Amino acid sequence: MGEVEARWLGAHGYEISIDHPYQHYQFAGRADVLAWTREPAALLHIENRTRLPDLQEAAGSYNAKRQYLARVVAEQLGIGRFASETHVM
Repeated sequence: MGEVEARWLGAHGYEISIDHPYQHYQFAGRADVLAWTREPAALLHIENRTRLPDLQEAAGSYNAKRQYLARVVAEQLGIGRFASETHVM
């Protein structure tokens, strides 16, 4: 699913990363699909789930990514800060 999303977003001018690793202090994780533009600095984070066996764990992980991911990725890319960010599960 991520490859299809990445192909479509890439065809529409976004820079793409699939299974992107990041770390924020004690929290480390991977973002399924990231798409961003530099001007204006905007981030789209797509989290693909086929099953939710533990809804509480999935929500906790997703909320942590929403809180830290954009800041960490902006630093990795040298953008400084995203003006807009969208997270989708």
